[in-house]
Parts: sequence; C-alpha cells; structure tokens
Amino acid sequence: MHRGCPFVLQKGLDKGLIKGRSIREVIVACVYIVCKNSSIPRTLTEISQIVEADETFAARCYRLLIRELKIGHVQFKPSIFIRKIADEANINERAVRESIDMLLAIQNESTFIGKNTLSIAAAILYLTCRKHKQKISQARIASAANINIMTLRKRLSEVRNVIMNTPFLN
Repeated sequence: MHRGCPFVLQKGLDKGLIKGRSIREVIVACVYIVCKNSSIPRTLTEISQIVEADETFAARCYRLLIRELKIGHVQFKPSIFIRKIADEANINERAVRESIDMLLAIQNESTFIGKNTLSIAAAILYLTCRKHKQKISQARIASAANINIMTLRKRLSEVRNVIMNTPFLN
C-alpha cells in the first residue's frame, strides 16, 4: 500500500504529534518519508532547501514521525544515487556502469548498515573514476553528492576494506 504525504500527515495530526511544531518542517518530514518509501532519490537537505525549512528541525520531525507512527525505516539503495552524482560531476558512462556493478556486488555488506547511502555511492564512484584514470577530486565528488569531504574519506576507507576482502572484486 502506498503511503502518501496526506496519509502520514493525517496520522500525525490524529496522534497529536503536530502540536507545537512548525508545519513547514513537519511537511518536509512527511515528504521525505514518502520519497523514501517510493524510492525517489531525494535527501532531507534537498527537500528542506526547496521549501526553505530548517533541516535540523525537519530531521527531528522525521525521527518523531517514524518512531510514533511505527513506520519501518527504509534505506535508499545507493545505486539510485550513483547516476545523480555522476551527472552532477560530469563522470563518464563507463565509470558509472562499473560503479553500479561494484555497488551491487558489495551492497549487502554489514559494514554499510546505517550509513549514509549517498556517501557510499560517492565513495564507490570516486574509486571507479580513479581506477579508470579519470581525473576528479574528492572535493568535486563530495560537492556533487552534497556531503562533507571527511565523510567521503571515511566511506572510501570502508569501501576499500570491503573490496579487499571480497575475492571476486580484487
């Protein structure tokens, strides 16, 4: 069953979760829940910027709605973000396809549970670009993925460790 934004918002109203909170941030949280459940690759940051809402408060509203309405936490598949990042950073198609293949091979690793899927996709894309001798900086990939460069570096070390321990990827 598809759970649209009005459904989530109505449930929040029925439980009294909206009282005392900014409706703008609550709606951002509802839209983000719907995007995640529908596998639409939008981040909370993007949605917050579009409606000029406070991202931190929207994140709190999101966690509150998830917890109180008992909505299962859906994690994006990192592969949906690879194309988005590649388009933003002007990365060639060959590197994109290989990144998706690599990601599909390692996506079920326990190392990545609870990690930002955008940062995982960015790290794999960066490694693939380097493998194909495509000159791209970590800063450019981080900027295209809208993540911090330190987050990218942390995911890079984790992805490298997983790849080293996966025999068919060496």
